[in-house]
Amino acid sequence: MTVAVVVLFASPALATTFVKQKFVCPIGGEKFEANVVASNSTFGQRPDGKPYSPLPVYPIVECPQNGFLLFDEEFTSDELQQLRIAVESAEFQAMRATDTPHYRAYWLKEKVGREPLQKIWSLTQAGWETDQDWDRKVRYKAALIAEITSLKRTEDNADSWFWYNLRAANALRELGYYGKADALLDRVYQTDQIPADEDNAKNAAFFVEELRALIAEENPVVEPANLVPSEIAAFRCVVPHSVLSSSELKACESKEIIDAIESVTAKDGGQKLNGSAAIKYIKSKREVAE
Repeated sequence: MTVAVVVLFASPALATTFVKQKFVCPIGGEKFEANVVASNSTFGQRPDGKPYSPLPVYPIVECPQNGFLLFDEEFTSDELQQLRIAVESAEFQAMRATDTPHYRAYWLKEKVGREPLQKIWSLTQAGWETDQDWDRKVRYKAALIAEITSLKRTEDNADSWFWYNLRAANALRELGYYGKADALLDRVYQTDQIPADEDNAKNAAFFVEELRALIAEENPVVEPANLVPSEIAAFRCVVPHSVLSSSELKACESKEIIDAIESVTAKDGGQKLNGSAAIKYIKSKREVAE
């Protein structure tokens, strides 16, 4: 998470709250307590859908002893039989040390044959969980792309199919497969497949236009200035312009982002900093902390 987010979430109004609940593990019967989210706030998202939030990825309640993840409220007896075998396997137990909770939830959903959109949602969040581990992120994104591009479009899932395929095109861009990303957009962004809702259609048109620009520029940046909220873009724009692509430079020159830059303040000792100076100072402190 960027320093911009930390600064913006300093307000108590944007805090995440939890409540403690009692659970009984459906596999093994272990009794335990865990915190669950009571409230949270978001303000926009990255091109991959990850929200800007104090808690961008909700935790999954996990049984402490065997690691079973309560990814649903109820399970059938047949599912629990299959899940017991899966959870007790050496493969799953090893995954507890190597893979994120949402990826392990995806793996369990795969074992019991949950429908594709459920698996895609778990993989999407798994990718958000692993920003700091690029090799694992690549593996998760590859699995996500495979799941999405194999999903058949139906009348019931048409909008989800459309938006997830745009996310897959973005994932291909981030991985550097620009030709495949562009080809996927060509296949998906068809008149008869665009959401019927007017606002959704406008949002899709904007997203596709900006994503195509990034693809043409061979820009793999996860948080490009032209596809993130102005408050986040402000931190991206205060870098040497030589590292920004044309579409990012254009976004950085917009009134919304210029205003966002000018609104940032910080204190260096007793000296008050404003605008780009404040952003550079905050970024330098973040680099030291990391």
